[in-house]
Amino acid sequence: MNNNLTANFNATRKVDFDLNGKTLTGNVSYDTDAEGTILLSNGTVTGNLTVDTPNVSFTNSATVNGTTTITDVANNTFTNNGLLNIVIIQDATGTPRFINGQNSQIQNLVIDTMQPVNLQGGFTKVTVKQDTQLNLANGSVINDLNTDANVQATVSGGTVKDTSGNGEVVIDDEEVVYPQVQIKGYVTYRVSKVDKNFYGVQARIVLPADQHVSLQERDRVVVSLMNGDKVLATSTTKEEVKDLVKDVFKNEFANEKHYASTLFVPNGSYPSGTWDTTAWDASYDVKPNRLKVEIKRDGKVISSTVSTVALDEAFTDGSSKVALSWEQILKENEPAVNDAMLKINTEKDPAKLKAVVESEALDLGLNLEGYNALSDSEGLGDYGQGDRQIAVITDILANRADVKVETWTLEQFKKLFNAAVENRTATQDALFSVNSAKEAKDLKIEDFIGKVAVAYAKNQEVLPKVSGNVSSVTVVENLNTTIGNFKELEKDVQTSILEKLYNNGDNYASWSEMAEAFGKAMYPVQP
Repeated sequence: MNNNLTANFNATRKVDFDLNGKTLTGNVSYDTDAEGTILLSNGTVTGNLTVDTPNVSFTNSATVNGTTTITDVANNTFTNNGLLNIVIIQDATGTPRFINGQNSQIQNLVIDTMQPVNLQGGFTKVTVKQDTQLNLANGSVINDLNTDANVQATVSGGTVKDTSGNGEVVIDDEEVVYPQVQIKGYVTYRVSKVDKNFYGVQARIVLPADQHVSLQERDRVVVSLMNGDKVLATSTTKEEVKDLVKDVFKNEFANEKHYASTLFVPNGSYPSGTWDTTAWDASYDVKPNRLKVEIKRDGKVISSTVSTVALDEAFTDGSSKVALSWEQILKENEPAVNDAMLKINTEKDPAKLKAVVESEALDLGLNLEGYNALSDSEGLGDYGQGDRQIAVITDILANRADVKVETWTLEQFKKLFNAAVENRTATQDALFSVNSAKEAKDLKIEDFIGKVAVAYAKNQEVLPKVSGNVSSVTVVENLNTTIGNFKELEKDVQTSILEKLYNNGDNYASWSEMAEAFGKAMYPVQP
């Protein structure tokens, strides 16, 4: 800022504000979910300062004459290196940490949250308006700790010189270090069981080894899945869990030990031996966007960590081998869809699976237009025989892994189904191009072989196996080799082969029968 200014400064992104020794007559507010640091420095703000930056460590090096309100800051801290009048901490989601630097001044620090608050530095006056825990760093001093009526402030560490007010102050002379959980993320996730798939949001947390010594047997972990400040569901370690390290934080991921996780299933529940999770009525328009993890001791929060990073919908690991969107998670948890997918993932008989697909298509959102156009009669014009719809199901079954290892999601199955239909439609169209030809000269290899090669090549990653157990890659290579070999032949030889394939206009019962006849014409067996 180059001149004194009368205005309000409202920042909705992460930006430093250098007052450059000038005076801003007005208010300053920060409201952003961006991550990092913000510095307000070198000047005077005559009005109020409001800080709502859940992922930012905020530093003030200016003079603020009005009230500074800290609605939300990153767990790391709000640092004051300037001159503040009244400061109100309202952060209700994490464990705010306030540092008052040397030669900095605060007239009154007001604690208006039930969350534990970590304080460092010297404080002229601290006023506590809700029951809370104040953790003072070594050497920190509060000259006057004031408590409202019916309020208890528990203080550990540091020094409290005097108390005032009508509340109660409990001084814990023994310095207590409370365990702090780290949030590694919360992700869309699938857990596959033999009898059911569970789709939800998995919270992934770590309790580092250096925090284990601070745990006590009665400690419990509470994980809250949130949208803004609203708690959608909570997951709490069960009362019978006595050893959090041994029974909860016992896993390893990406070479990092002491991982734990809990699964929130929208509109459902996940059976767990270590977590009690509340019911959750989820909707498409209320996506989780915040995760809070607390450690409670005797029912009281002793530490809290919050992450406001976006829900990770691209995560894959373990039994969740494909990325799942929030919308997919909700769709998979619709009872009709879950029941139908259970049948699809367990039924082994092609005829029975075919019946399931056809009866459950509406609930699954399958498009049956192409499937219904596949023929097992002469009425649709390819004059072939055999049920191509059952062939679709056979191709699908050929690509199913052991259900104990992996099961399909709805989106995976849709891709498989559509790919199998497209492949079988290609063979039907290819057969029709031969059976409907009026003369041998009407036959084109691009139609009766090329169409199949193109379709199979397009779908070979989704359907690595076709026609039972044959490799799609091998089929495509053989078909393209055949096309290349045919085109290298002399014209009269090509004509002779097509005459043999035409077979006086007699229809072939299937594309495989036709392809076999073409192969014999191309590569006759020598006597």
